[in-house]
Amino acid sequence: MKAANALLTVVLALVLASPVAARPPAADGARAETQWATVLLAGRKVGHMRVDRELAGDRVVTRQFMTFELGRAGISMTMSTLEEHEESVQGEPLGFTSVSTISGLEMRSEGRRTEGNRFVLRSGAPGALRESGLDWPEGALLAWGMERQLRAMGQKPGAATRLRLFQPMLNQAIAVDVEIVGPATVSLPDGPAELMETRQTMHMPGTAITSRSWMDPGWQMRRMIMEVMGERLEVLACDQACAEAPNQPAEILTTSLVQAPAPIDPELLDQPLQLQLESDVDLGDWPGIDGQRLIALGAGRYLLETRSSRPDPVPPPDANDSRATDWLDFDSGAVRALLDGNEPEGDNIERMLALQDLVQRHIRRKSLNIGYASAGDAARLREGDCTEHALLLAALGRAVGIPTRVVNGLAYTAEFEGNQAVFVPHAWVAAWTGEHWQAFDAALPGRQLRIALHAGDGDPWRFYRGVEAFGRLRITGVQGRAEEATASGQGVP
Repeated sequence: MKAANALLTVVLALVLASPVAARPPAADGARAETQWATVLLAGRKVGHMRVDRELAGDRVVTRQFMTFELGRAGISMTMSTLEEHEESVQGEPLGFTSVSTISGLEMRSEGRRTEGNRFVLRSGAPGALRESGLDWPEGALLAWGMERQLRAMGQKPGAATRLRLFQPMLNQAIAVDVEIVGPATVSLPDGPAELMETRQTMHMPGTAITSRSWMDPGWQMRRMIMEVMGERLEVLACDQACAEAPNQPAEILTTSLVQAPAPIDPELLDQPLQLQLESDVDLGDWPGIDGQRLIALGAGRYLLETRSSRPDPVPPPDANDSRATDWLDFDSGAVRALLDGNEPEGDNIERMLALQDLVQRHIRRKSLNIGYASAGDAARLREGDCTEHALLLAALGRAVGIPTRVVNGLAYTAEFEGNQAVFVPHAWVAAWTGEHWQAFDAALPGRQLRIALHAGDGDPWRFYRGVEAFGRLRITGVQGRAEEATASGQGVP
């Protein structure tokens, strides 16, 4: 029950995607003064950020490092990201490197401009980098180019611009709208400051996320806030001692639980049900995996049908649902070795059930100690919980020719960490049967009631659509097909 780990990478990506300016490069080529910031979540210090910039000949190099320490059911997990952007003095992108580390497991993405707008990309786990090509997205910027555009717009209230910021871990550009709100006095760790408030809207894959920042006259970010998982995330500029002070890890797993209105009869968990939902964010279109269908009722109210008898709303698979990726690396030696002598037979359902059983037996230790492992790492380490089970199962499905997707969402449990009748963050697999997408769950097999929030290739950097719902979703009623309500506390009959 560790799909919440994907949320941690989202937190990092959101901050790195925000317009966070550094000092201009020093004209003499000396390293500019390092800038530090402390990171707070729900009022607790969970990490820090460091930004360096230097002028190396005719190139500007910007380095951004961020580290978090968060808790999951009492177990601490550390993750960090280092990004290095290399650009011309005029802001033309020349190359980038991004390295993310979660509980000691590393994932890397690097790109180098070759000719024209063509880049050579290398990405994946150390020792297993995949090489591919990229046509640089038109108008996309890295850190220094973005800051040049910000400074050019000035700081007149009402001024606005749209930037296209390249995200190395996504290997794509995202649109960022920036608007000048006006001057404000802001309290900072080293005292009050007169700053300019701005509003940013980051158009992440599948959703738009808004943040607020306060900049000094040189467009250096001094404070930034946004809401993540229903909690306030805050980045505050301060000195090194403040930034590197001891952390107080914030609990993110138990705070992401969603209370059921009443206990649900285990016999009904895999039966067609209707869930009454409320949310203060637009839930939009949900994946519809395994017959799930979301109906908007207005005023933030929704009806979720499970095991709907209506046609599956999810389109059939495309080529992306069968390829090897950095996270679903079924071409790695550890994953290939699992299929040696274990090639399943039968139709897609029979083969996925056989692979589900294989993953259950192969992952010997169920634990929260692994942060977020690729399929190859999960096969090698043989440890983890729902995310490791899901990524390994999805990769094995693709390895035998079955299109798969990794689903993140919520699963009902009668008890979790002392909490009764709750939905917990969870990950599982959707596989194409030949006619529709069907759920397979190596971590929680058997009768399950799941709510899908996002379906993709298991890349945690793309789990934006679901992050808004965590901490901001309420379940007010559960009904059987005969419409018997359970919100009164009597349970599903």
